[in-house]
Amino acid sequence: MNVDKYVKTLTEADCRKRFPKGYFAAVEKTSKGAGTVLIVMGVLFTPIGLWLLFLLGNFFIKEGLSNPVPMTGGDIAGTLFLFLIPLLIFLFGVVCLWIGIKRSTCSGDEWFRRIVEQSGYTESEIREFDRQVSSPGSIAVILSEKGLPGALLTKTYFVLEPGVPMKYNDIKGAYLVDYPETIYTGKTMKTIQRRNLAVFSKHWNFSRAYAKPEIAQRVQAMLLERNPGIDTADGRVLSDREYDAMEQEYIENGKRSRGTQTAGQ
Repeated sequence: MNVDKYVKTLTEADCRKRFPKGYFAAVEKTSKGAGTVLIVMGVLFTPIGLWLLFLLGNFFIKEGLSNPVPMTGGDIAGTLFLFLIPLLIFLFGVVCLWIGIKRSTCSGDEWFRRIVEQSGYTESEIREFDRQVSSPGSIAVILSEKGLPGALLTKTYFVLEPGVPMKYNDIKGAYLVDYPETIYTGKTMKTIQRRNLAVFSKHWNFSRAYAKPEIAQRVQAMLLERNPGIDTADGRVLSDREYDAMEQEYIENGKRSRGTQTAGQ
């Protein structure tokens, strides 16, 4: 695999095309597009779930009136299972609508404030990241053939789009992870293991994204060039259980750290 075609040093023309109004304006645009897709999915799945629940409810009400026989434990379990499927479809649609609306209405300024809050950096540091990422010389990496999400490496910062930027010196670990993902094969749903790149910061932030194995290794090597102290588990591929334990530790430590900072203010 020719990894070089997935790694590009941005020129001034590239920056004008990709970030005409800055990084956070670009994130806003991408987020609104993704939000629209989620809203469409929500609009489709929510009424389908409600319709199926109505049909099942109507059927069992009529059946109960015409044949009032006491239900056994097995009958009750089977009935609940039948209702569970349309209920999950309905809830999936509601979640899609909720997330889609939030993403569609989040402005570039709101993304900026959110990143400042999550990153552990000051506003001036995040504005410097915005300036660097929009300047020629930054490196853009397509992590998969689909192109999204991607990675950006500036003079000082690294980010898995559209996650939280991290200074190279603040990155504690960059790991290769095999993580399960459920896909639709055309006939059935199938769970497969997909290679991911996961990056952890000393500010208790972390990002993970699907990446082609060779590209994930290249990005890992690029980060090591900028900070040789980054832990990579000696290049070993972590299991999903190892990653989940690490993620949970970061979430808990991050909550404690932010709570301590808030108490000290």
